[in-house]
Amino acid sequence: MEKYVIGDVRRQRTMMAVVCFGALMANMDGTIVNVCLPTIANGWNLSPSYASLIVLAYLLFETGPIMAFGKLGDLFGGRRVFLGGFVLFTAASLLCGMSGTFWQLVAMRMLQGIGGSMMFSVMLTFAAIHVPLAKRGRAMGYTTMAAALGVAIGPPVGGIIAHYLGWRHIFFINVPLGLIAMLVGFRVLPKTYPAPRDSRFDTLGAVYQTLFLLAFVFALNQGAELGWTSPLIAGSLVCSVVIAALFVRRELRIDYPILDLRLFANRDTLFSTLNFCLSMMVFGGILFIFPFYLQDIRNMTVNIIGLVMCVLSVGQFLGPYAGQLGDRKGHKSIALAGVGFGLVAFTMFTLMDYGEPLWWVVLALTVFGLSQGLNRAPNIQLIMGSVSVERKNTAASLTSLMRSLGLVLGVVVFETTFSRFIPDSLSLDAVSLKHSGISPERLHEGFEVTLLVGLAISVLMVALIAAVRGAPKAE
Repeated sequence: MEKYVIGDVRRQRTMMAVVCFGALMANMDGTIVNVCLPTIANGWNLSPSYASLIVLAYLLFETGPIMAFGKLGDLFGGRRVFLGGFVLFTAASLLCGMSGTFWQLVAMRMLQGIGGSMMFSVMLTFAAIHVPLAKRGRAMGYTTMAAALGVAIGPPVGGIIAHYLGWRHIFFINVPLGLIAMLVGFRVLPKTYPAPRDSRFDTLGAVYQTLFLLAFVFALNQGAELGWTSPLIAGSLVCSVVIAALFVRRELRIDYPILDLRLFANRDTLFSTLNFCLSMMVFGGILFIFPFYLQDIRNMTVNIIGLVMCVLSVGQFLGPYAGQLGDRKGHKSIALAGVGFGLVAFTMFTLMDYGEPLWWVVLALTVFGLSQGLNRAPNIQLIMGSVSVERKNTAASLTSLMRSLGLVLGVVVFETTFSRFIPDSLSLDAVSLKHSGISPERLHEGFEVTLLVGLAISVLMVALIAAVRGAPKAE
Protein backbone atom coordinates (compact mmCIF):
# COMPACT_ATOMS: atom_id res chain seq x y z
CA MET A 1 0.00 0.00 0.00
CA GLU A 2 2.86 2.39 0.82
CA LYS A 3 4.07 2.44 -2.80
CA TYR A 4 0.98 4.50 -3.71
CA VAL A 5 1.72 7.17 -1.10
CA ILE A 6 2.32 10.69 -2.44
CA GLY A 7 5.69 11.92 -1.23
CA ASP A 8 5.22 15.60 -2.06
CA VAL A 9 3.65 17.17 1.05
CA ARG A 10 2.25 20.10 -0.89
CA ARG A 11 0.53 17.78 -3.36
CA GLN A 12 -0.83 15.70 -0.48
CA ARG A 13 -2.44 18.75 1.04
CA THR A 14 -3.82 19.98 -2.27
CA MET A 15 -5.26 16.53 -2.99
CA MET A 16 -6.96 16.42 0.39
CA ALA A 17 -8.26 19.98 -0.05
CA VAL A 18 -9.97 18.92 -3.29
CA VAL A 19 -11.39 15.79 -1.67
CA CYS A 20 -12.61 17.73 1.36
CA PHE A 21 -14.22 20.34 -0.86
CA GLY A 22 -16.01 17.62 -2.81
CA ALA A 23 -17.24 16.05 0.43
CA LEU A 24 -18.45 19.43 1.64
CA MET A 25 -20.29 20.23 -1.60
CA ALA A 26 -21.93 16.80 -1.93
CA ASN A 27 -23.16 16.84 1.66
CA MET A 28 -24.14 20.50 1.67
CA ASP A 29 -26.46 19.99 -1.29
CA GLY A 30 -28.25 17.31 0.66
CA THR A 31 -29.39 19.97 3.17
CA ILE A 32 -29.00 23.42 1.54
CA VAL A 33 -32.37 23.09 -0.20
CA ASN A 34 -34.30 22.25 2.98
CA VAL A 35 -34.43 25.77 4.30
CA CYS A 36 -35.60 27.04 0.89
CA LEU A 37 -38.38 24.48 0.48
CA PRO A 38 -41.15 26.72 1.84
CA THR A 39 -40.00 29.53 -0.48
CA ILE A 40 -39.88 27.22 -3.52
CA ALA A 41 -43.23 25.71 -2.49
CA ASN A 42 -44.84 29.14 -2.28
CA GLY A 43 -43.40 30.24 -5.62
CA TRP A 44 -44.64 27.17 -7.49
CA ASN A 45 -47.66 26.59 -5.21
CA LEU A 46 -46.50 23.17 -4.01
CA SER A 47 -47.68 21.11 -1.07
CA PRO A 48 -45.06 19.81 1.40
CA SER A 49 -45.43 16.36 -0.20
CA TYR A 50 -44.49 17.69 -3.62
CA ALA A 51 -41.77 19.94 -2.21
CA SER A 52 -40.20 16.97 -0.42
CA LEU A 53 -39.47 15.40 -3.82
CA ILE A 54 -36.84 18.11 -4.39
CA VAL A 55 -34.90 16.78 -1.39
CA LEU A 56 -35.74 13.12 -1.96
CA ALA A 57 -34.67 13.21 -5.61
CA TYR A 58 -31.15 14.14 -4.52
CA LEU A 59 -30.92 11.86 -1.49
CA LEU A 60 -32.45 8.86 -3.23
CA PHE A 61 -30.11 8.94 -6.20
CA GLU A 62 -27.18 9.63 -3.91
CA THR A 63 -28.15 6.56 -1.87
CA GLY A 64 -29.09 3.93 -4.45
CA PRO A 65 -25.81 3.52 -6.37
CA ILE A 66 -23.35 4.43 -3.59
CA MET A 67 -22.05 0.90 -2.98
CA ALA A 68 -21.87 0.23 -6.72
CA PHE A 69 -19.73 3.33 -7.24
CA GLY A 70 -17.51 2.27 -4.36
CA LYS A 71 -16.89 -1.04 -6.09
CA LEU A 72 -16.20 0.77 -9.39
CA GLY A 73 -13.65 2.87 -7.51
CA ASP A 74 -11.88 -0.33 -6.46
CA LEU A 75 -11.88 -1.55 -10.07
CA PHE A 76 -10.96 1.63 -11.94
CA GLY A 77 -9.49 3.94 -9.30
CA GLY A 78 -11.03 6.59 -7.10
CA ARG A 79 -9.77 9.41 -9.36
CA ARG A 80 -12.07 8.50 -12.26
CA VAL A 81 -15.13 8.02 -10.11
CA PHE A 82 -14.52 11.14 -8.01
CA LEU A 83 -13.79 13.49 -10.92
CA GLY A 84 -16.62 12.00 -12.97
CA GLY A 85 -18.92 12.74 -10.06
CA PHE A 86 -17.59 16.29 -9.80
CA VAL A 87 -18.29 16.93 -13.50
CA LEU A 88 -21.83 15.54 -13.27
CA PHE A 89 -22.56 17.33 -10.00
CA THR A 90 -21.40 20.72 -11.31
CA ALA A 91 -23.29 20.41 -14.62
CA ALA A 92 -26.45 19.30 -12.82
CA SER A 93 -26.15 22.26 -10.42
CA LEU A 94 -26.24 24.66 -13.36
CA LEU A 95 -29.28 22.89 -14.80
CA CYS A 96 -31.03 22.93 -11.40
CA GLY A 97 -30.73 26.70 -11.25
CA MET A 98 -32.03 27.03 -14.82
CA SER A 99 -35.04 24.75 -14.28
CA GLY A 100 -38.26 26.29 -15.54
CA THR A 101 -40.65 23.82 -13.93
CA PHE A 102 -40.89 21.79 -10.76
CA TRP A 103 -40.41 18.47 -12.54
CA GLN A 104 -37.35 19.76 -14.40
CA LEU A 105 -35.84 20.68 -11.04
CA VAL A 106 -36.61 17.21 -9.64
CA ALA A 107 -34.97 15.55 -12.68
CA MET A 108 -31.83 17.68 -12.38
CA ARG A 109 -31.66 16.95 -8.65
CA MET A 110 -31.57 13.26 -9.56
CA LEU A 111 -28.50 13.84 -11.72
CA GLN A 112 -26.96 15.96 -9.00
CA GLY A 113 -27.54 13.12 -6.53
CA ILE A 114 -25.76 10.62 -8.79
CA GLY A 115 -22.77 12.98 -8.99
CA GLY A 116 -22.77 13.34 -5.20
CA SER A 117 -22.94 9.57 -4.82
CA MET A 118 -19.87 9.13 -7.02
CA MET A 119 -17.86 11.60 -4.92
CA PHE A 120 -19.05 10.36 -1.56
CA SER A 121 -18.47 6.68 -2.36
CA VAL A 122 -14.69 7.06 -2.79
CA MET A 123 -13.77 10.15 -0.79
CA LEU A 124 -12.17 8.21 2.09
CA THR A 125 -9.99 6.10 -0.20
CA PHE A 126 -7.63 8.97 -1.08
CA ALA A 127 -6.47 9.32 2.52
CA ALA A 128 -6.39 5.54 3.00
CA ILE A 129 -4.21 4.89 -0.07
CA HIS A 130 -2.20 8.02 -0.89
CA VAL A 131 -1.37 9.58 2.51
CA PRO A 132 1.41 8.23 4.78
CA LEU A 133 0.27 6.04 7.64
CA ALA A 134 1.36 8.56 10.27
CA LYS A 135 -0.91 11.23 8.75
CA ARG A 136 -3.73 8.98 7.57
CA GLY A 137 -5.99 9.32 10.60
CA ARG A 138 -5.76 13.09 10.55
CA ALA A 139 -6.47 13.19 6.82
CA MET A 140 -9.56 11.01 7.25
CA GLY A 141 -10.61 13.24 10.12
CA TYR A 142 -10.47 16.29 7.87
CA THR A 143 -12.53 14.48 5.24
CA THR A 144 -15.28 13.47 7.65
CA MET A 145 -15.17 16.93 9.23
CA ALA A 146 -15.70 18.52 5.80
CA ALA A 147 -18.62 16.18 5.17
CA ALA A 148 -20.19 17.06 8.52
CA LEU A 149 -19.55 20.75 7.91
CA GLY A 150 -21.36 20.50 4.59
CA VAL A 151 -24.43 19.07 6.30
CA ALA A 152 -24.26 21.71 9.04
CA ILE A 153 -23.78 24.86 6.95
CA GLY A 154 -26.30 23.89 4.28
CA PRO A 155 -29.34 25.47 5.99
CA PRO A 156 -27.78 28.84 6.97
CA VAL A 157 -25.96 29.25 3.64
CA GLY A 158 -29.12 28.34 1.75
CA GLY A 159 -31.17 30.77 3.80
CA ILE A 160 -28.83 33.71 3.26
CA ILE A 161 -28.40 33.09 -0.48
CA ALA A 162 -32.13 32.56 -1.05
CA HIS A 163 -33.06 35.68 0.90
CA TYR A 164 -30.69 38.06 -0.87
CA LEU A 165 -30.20 36.46 -4.32
CA GLY A 166 -33.09 34.04 -4.80
CA TRP A 167 -33.27 30.27 -4.38
CA ARG A 168 -31.81 29.50 -7.83
CA HIS A 169 -28.43 30.85 -6.70
CA ILE A 170 -28.03 28.05 -4.15
CA PHE A 171 -27.34 25.93 -7.24
CA PHE A 172 -25.49 28.49 -9.35
CA ILE A 173 -22.87 29.01 -6.63
CA ASN A 174 -21.69 25.42 -7.14
CA VAL A 175 -20.69 26.05 -10.76
CA PRO A 176 -17.62 28.34 -10.46
CA LEU A 177 -16.45 26.58 -7.29
CA GLY A 178 -16.88 23.18 -8.90
CA LEU A 179 -14.98 24.19 -12.03
CA ILE A 180 -12.01 25.42 -10.00
CA ALA A 181 -11.95 22.25 -7.89
CA MET A 182 -12.16 20.06 -11.00
CA LEU A 183 -9.24 21.81 -12.69
CA VAL A 184 -7.10 21.39 -9.58
CA GLY A 185 -8.30 17.81 -9.12
CA PHE A 186 -7.33 16.79 -12.65
CA ARG A 187 -3.77 17.90 -11.85
CA VAL A 188 -3.26 16.54 -8.33
CA LEU A 189 -5.45 13.47 -7.88
CA PRO A 190 -3.23 10.39 -8.38
CA LYS A 191 -3.78 8.11 -11.36
CA THR A 192 -2.24 5.02 -9.75
CA TYR A 193 -4.23 2.73 -7.45
CA PRO A 194 -3.99 -0.80 -6.02
CA ALA A 195 -5.12 -3.51 -8.42
CA PRO A 196 -8.28 -5.22 -7.12
CA ARG A 197 -8.03 -8.85 -6.00
CA ASP A 198 -11.33 -9.64 -7.71
CA SER A 199 -12.30 -7.71 -10.83
CA ARG A 200 -15.85 -9.06 -10.96
CA PHE A 201 -18.69 -6.57 -10.46
CA ASP A 202 -22.14 -7.50 -9.22
CA THR A 203 -24.06 -5.51 -11.83
CA LEU A 204 -27.35 -7.27 -11.23
CA GLY A 205 -27.07 -6.76 -7.48
CA ALA A 206 -26.45 -3.03 -8.00
CA VAL A 207 -29.52 -2.80 -10.24
CA TYR A 208 -31.66 -4.68 -7.72
CA GLN A 209 -30.51 -2.44 -4.88
CA THR A 210 -31.24 0.79 -6.74
CA LEU A 211 -34.64 -0.34 -8.07
CA PHE A 212 -35.69 -1.52 -4.61
CA LEU A 213 -34.90 1.85 -3.05
CA LEU A 214 -36.68 3.76 -5.82
CA ALA A 215 -39.88 1.69 -5.57
CA PHE A 216 -39.92 1.48 -1.77
CA VAL A 217 -39.25 5.14 -1.00
CA PHE A 218 -41.68 6.33 -3.70
CA ALA A 219 -44.45 4.20 -2.18
CA LEU A 220 -43.76 5.48 1.34
CA ASN A 221 -43.65 9.10 0.22
CA GLN A 222 -46.78 9.12 -1.95
CA GLY A 223 -48.87 6.46 -0.20
CA ALA A 224 -50.80 8.88 2.00
CA GLU A 225 -51.57 11.23 -0.91
CA LEU A 226 -52.47 8.67 -3.59
CA GLY A 227 -53.92 6.04 -1.25
CA TRP A 228 -52.19 2.92 0.00
CA THR A 229 -54.51 0.71 -2.05
CA SER A 230 -54.16 2.68 -5.29
CA PRO A 231 -52.71 0.62 -8.18
CA LEU A 232 -49.58 2.77 -8.41
CA ILE A 233 -48.70 2.58 -4.71
CA ALA A 234 -49.71 -1.07 -4.29
CA GLY A 235 -47.74 -1.96 -7.41
CA SER A 236 -44.67 -0.10 -6.14
CA LEU A 237 -44.81 -1.91 -2.79
CA VAL A 238 -45.20 -5.30 -4.44
CA CYS A 239 -42.31 -4.53 -6.80
CA SER A 240 -40.10 -3.45 -3.89
CA VAL A 241 -40.81 -6.69 -1.99
CA VAL A 242 -40.12 -8.85 -5.07
CA ILE A 243 -36.92 -6.97 -5.92
CA ALA A 244 -35.75 -7.14 -2.30
CA ALA A 245 -36.25 -10.91 -2.30
CA LEU A 246 -34.30 -11.24 -5.55
CA PHE A 247 -31.54 -9.02 -4.15
CA VAL A 248 -31.19 -11.01 -0.91
CA ARG A 249 -31.22 -14.31 -2.80
CA ARG A 250 -28.47 -13.15 -5.14
CA GLU A 251 -26.25 -11.57 -2.48
CA LEU A 252 -26.31 -14.74 -0.40
CA ARG A 253 -25.44 -16.98 -3.35
CA ILE A 254 -22.47 -15.17 -4.95
CA ASP A 255 -18.98 -14.62 -3.54
CA TYR A 256 -18.58 -11.03 -4.80
CA PRO A 257 -21.75 -9.30 -3.50
CA ILE A 258 -22.40 -5.56 -3.53
CA LEU A 259 -23.68 -5.92 0.04
CA ASP A 260 -22.46 -8.82 2.17
CA LEU A 261 -25.60 -9.65 4.16
CA ARG A 262 -23.65 -12.11 6.31
CA LEU A 263 -22.37 -9.15 8.29
CA PHE A 264 -25.71 -8.93 10.05
CA ALA A 265 -25.26 -12.33 11.64
CA ASN A 266 -23.25 -10.43 14.27
CA ARG A 267 -25.69 -8.81 16.71
CA ASP A 268 -23.40 -5.87 17.43
CA THR A 269 -23.06 -5.13 13.71
CA LEU A 270 -26.82 -5.35 13.22
CA PHE A 271 -27.79 -3.17 16.18
CA SER A 272 -25.06 -0.59 15.59
CA THR A 273 -25.97 -0.32 11.91
CA LEU A 274 -29.67 0.05 12.66
CA ASN A 275 -28.89 2.76 15.21
CA PHE A 276 -26.76 4.66 12.70
CA CYS A 277 -29.54 4.53 10.11
CA LEU A 278 -32.13 5.70 12.65
CA SER A 279 -29.81 8.50 13.80
CA MET A 280 -29.51 9.81 10.26
CA MET A 281 -33.25 9.30 9.84
CA VAL A 282 -34.22 11.67 12.67
CA PHE A 283 -31.54 14.11 11.50
CA GLY A 284 -32.97 14.18 7.97
CA GLY A 285 -36.49 14.50 9.38
CA ILE A 286 -35.61 17.49 11.56
CA LEU A 287 -33.82 19.19 8.66
CA PHE A 288 -36.96 18.75 6.54
CA ILE A 289 -39.77 19.59 8.96
CA PHE A 290 -38.34 22.51 10.97
CA PRO A 291 -38.13 25.07 8.11
CA PHE A 292 -41.89 24.56 7.55
CA TYR A 293 -42.50 24.98 11.28
CA LEU A 294 -40.44 28.17 11.46
CA GLN A 295 -41.91 29.77 8.33
CA ASP A 296 -45.52 28.58 8.23
CA ILE A 297 -46.21 28.43 11.98
CA ARG A 298 -43.87 31.07 13.40
CA ASN A 299 -43.81 33.34 10.30
CA MET A 300 -40.02 33.73 10.12
CA THR A 301 -38.16 34.88 7.01
CA VAL A 302 -35.87 32.46 5.21
CA ASN A 303 -32.62 34.15 6.30
CA ILE A 304 -33.63 34.00 9.97
CA ILE A 305 -34.68 30.37 9.54
CA GLY A 306 -31.20 29.62 8.21
CA LEU A 307 -29.61 31.17 11.28
CA VAL A 308 -31.87 29.22 13.64
CA MET A 309 -31.11 25.95 11.86
CA CYS A 310 -27.41 26.82 12.09
CA VAL A 311 -27.39 25.79 15.77
CA LEU A 312 -27.49 22.17 14.60
CA SER A 313 -23.90 22.65 13.46
CA VAL A 314 -22.67 23.03 17.06
CA GLY A 315 -22.60 19.30 17.55
CA GLN A 316 -21.11 18.47 14.15
CA PHE A 317 -17.64 19.43 15.38
CA LEU A 318 -17.75 17.04 18.32
CA GLY A 319 -17.15 14.03 16.06
CA PRO A 320 -13.33 13.81 16.32
CA TYR A 321 -13.42 14.47 20.08
CA ALA A 322 -16.23 11.94 20.61
CA GLY A 323 -14.19 9.36 18.70
CA GLN A 324 -11.10 10.03 20.81
CA LEU A 325 -13.15 9.89 23.99
CA GLY A 326 -14.62 6.59 22.82
CA ASP A 327 -11.09 5.21 22.43
CA ARG A 328 -10.51 5.84 26.13
CA LYS A 329 -13.94 5.25 27.68
CA GLY A 330 -15.46 2.80 25.22
CA HIS A 331 -17.48 3.67 22.14
CA LYS A 332 -20.68 2.16 23.49
CA SER A 333 -20.80 4.47 26.50
CA ILE A 334 -20.23 7.61 24.39
CA ALA A 335 -22.78 6.52 21.77
CA LEU A 336 -25.25 5.82 24.57
CA ALA A 337 -24.72 9.34 25.90
CA GLY A 338 -25.37 10.66 22.40
CA VAL A 339 -28.66 8.85 21.91
CA GLY A 340 -29.61 9.89 25.45
CA PHE A 341 -29.20 13.55 24.46
CA GLY A 342 -31.34 12.81 21.41
CA LEU A 343 -34.09 11.51 23.67
CA VAL A 344 -33.89 14.71 25.71
CA ALA A 345 -34.05 16.84 22.56
CA PHE A 346 -37.18 15.13 21.21
CA THR A 347 -38.80 15.39 24.63
CA MET A 348 -38.18 19.15 24.46
CA PHE A 349 -39.56 19.24 20.92
CA THR A 350 -42.80 17.54 21.94
CA LEU A 351 -43.27 19.94 24.87
CA MET A 352 -43.27 22.99 22.60
CA ASP A 353 -46.59 24.86 22.60
CA TYR A 354 -47.85 26.95 19.70
CA GLY A 355 -46.41 30.10 21.30
CA GLU A 356 -43.26 28.60 22.83
CA PRO A 357 -40.42 31.17 23.19
CA LEU A 358 -37.84 31.03 20.42
CA TRP A 359 -35.03 30.40 22.90
CA TRP A 360 -36.64 27.05 23.77
CA VAL A 361 -36.69 26.05 20.10
CA VAL A 362 -33.05 27.06 19.69
CA LEU A 363 -32.03 25.21 22.86
CA ALA A 364 -33.83 22.04 21.75
CA LEU A 365 -32.17 22.16 18.33
CA THR A 366 -28.78 22.70 20.01
CA VAL A 367 -29.25 19.66 22.25
CA PHE A 368 -30.28 17.65 19.20
CA GLY A 369 -27.12 18.77 17.36
CA LEU A 370 -25.01 17.72 20.35
CA SER A 371 -26.65 14.30 20.36
CA GLN A 372 -25.73 13.80 16.71
CA GLY A 373 -22.14 14.87 17.28
CA LEU A 374 -21.68 12.57 20.28
CA ASN A 375 -23.34 9.54 18.72
CA ARG A 376 -22.08 9.50 15.12
CA ALA A 377 -18.32 8.80 15.37
CA PRO A 378 -18.55 6.23 18.23
CA ASN A 379 -21.45 4.56 16.42
CA ILE A 380 -19.30 4.14 13.30
CA GLN A 381 -16.52 2.73 15.45
CA LEU A 382 -18.97 0.23 16.95
CA ILE A 383 -19.83 -0.92 13.43
CA MET A 384 -16.22 -1.10 12.24
CA GLY A 385 -15.02 -2.74 15.45
CA SER A 386 -17.59 -5.52 15.18
CA VAL A 387 -16.36 -6.87 11.81
CA SER A 388 -13.24 -8.77 10.82
CA VAL A 389 -10.33 -7.08 9.02
CA GLU A 390 -11.20 -8.50 5.61
CA ARG A 391 -14.73 -7.11 5.86
CA LYS A 392 -13.94 -3.56 6.93
CA ASN A 393 -14.26 -2.16 3.39
CA THR A 394 -17.71 -3.69 3.12
CA ALA A 395 -18.63 -2.27 6.51
CA ALA A 396 -17.42 1.18 5.42
CA SER A 397 -19.60 1.06 2.30
CA LEU A 398 -22.51 -0.16 4.40
CA THR A 399 -22.07 2.81 6.74
CA SER A 400 -22.21 5.21 3.78
CA LEU A 401 -25.36 3.50 2.55
CA MET A 402 -27.04 3.72 5.96
CA ARG A 403 -26.18 7.41 6.17
CA SER A 404 -27.86 8.24 2.89
CA LEU A 405 -30.76 5.82 3.37
CA GLY A 406 -31.44 7.24 6.82
CA LEU A 407 -31.64 10.78 5.46
CA VAL A 408 -34.07 9.63 2.77
CA LEU A 409 -36.30 7.76 5.22
CA GLY A 410 -36.28 10.73 7.58
CA VAL A 411 -37.77 13.00 4.94
CA VAL A 412 -40.29 10.32 3.91
CA VAL A 413 -41.50 9.41 7.42
CA PHE A 414 -41.65 12.96 8.79
CA GLU A 415 -43.32 14.37 5.66
CA THR A 416 -45.86 11.54 5.48
CA THR A 417 -46.78 11.96 9.15
CA PHE A 418 -47.08 15.74 8.87
CA SER A 419 -49.14 15.54 5.67
CA ARG A 420 -51.80 13.48 7.46
CA PHE A 421 -52.95 16.78 8.97
CA ILE A 422 -53.30 18.47 5.59
CA PRO A 423 -56.52 17.81 3.64
CA ASP A 424 -55.90 15.36 0.80
CA SER A 425 -57.41 17.77 -1.72
CA LEU A 426 -54.80 20.40 -0.89
CA SER A 427 -51.90 17.95 -1.09
CA LEU A 428 -53.10 16.42 -4.35
CA ASP A 429 -53.74 19.85 -5.90
CA ALA A 430 -50.20 20.94 -4.97
CA VAL A 431 -51.29 23.91 -2.87
CA SER A 432 -48.63 25.39 -0.61
CA LEU A 433 -49.25 25.75 3.12
CA LYS A 434 -49.13 29.53 2.81
CA HIS A 435 -52.03 29.51 0.35
CA SER A 436 -53.95 26.64 1.92
CA GLY A 437 -55.90 28.58 4.54
CA ILE A 438 -55.04 26.00 7.22
CA SER A 439 -54.68 27.62 10.63
CA PRO A 440 -51.24 27.65 12.30
CA GLU A 441 -52.83 25.84 15.26
CA ARG A 442 -53.87 22.95 13.02
CA LEU A 443 -50.41 22.81 11.43
CA HIS A 444 -48.84 22.78 14.87
CA GLU A 445 -50.92 19.73 15.79
CA GLY A 446 -49.41 17.86 12.82
CA PHE A 447 -45.97 19.07 13.82
CA GLU A 448 -46.41 17.72 17.37
CA VAL A 449 -47.49 14.27 16.16
CA THR A 450 -44.55 14.16 13.77
CA LEU A 451 -42.15 14.87 16.62
CA LEU A 452 -43.79 12.17 18.74
CA VAL A 453 -42.75 9.74 15.98
CA GLY A 454 -39.21 11.10 16.36
CA LEU A 455 -39.43 10.56 20.12
CA ALA A 456 -40.42 6.91 19.59
CA ILE A 457 -37.48 6.42 17.23
CA SER A 458 -35.17 7.96 19.85
CA VAL A 459 -36.36 5.46 22.46
CA LEU A 460 -35.60 2.63 20.02
CA MET A 461 -32.11 4.03 19.42
CA VAL A 462 -31.36 3.97 23.14
CA ALA A 463 -32.51 0.35 23.32
CA LEU A 464 -30.36 -0.67 20.35
CA ILE A 465 -27.14 0.83 21.73
CA ALA A 466 -27.85 -0.56 25.18
CA ALA A 467 -28.22 -4.03 23.62
CA VAL A 468 -24.78 -3.91 21.95
CA ARG A 469 -22.70 -6.49 23.81
CA GLY A 470 -19.18 -5.21 23.32
CA ALA A 471 -17.54 -1.85 23.61
CA PRO A 472 -14.79 -2.16 20.97
CA LYS A 473 -11.97 0.28 20.82
CA ALA A 474 -10.83 1.89 17.59
CA GLU A 475 -8.29 -0.16 15.71
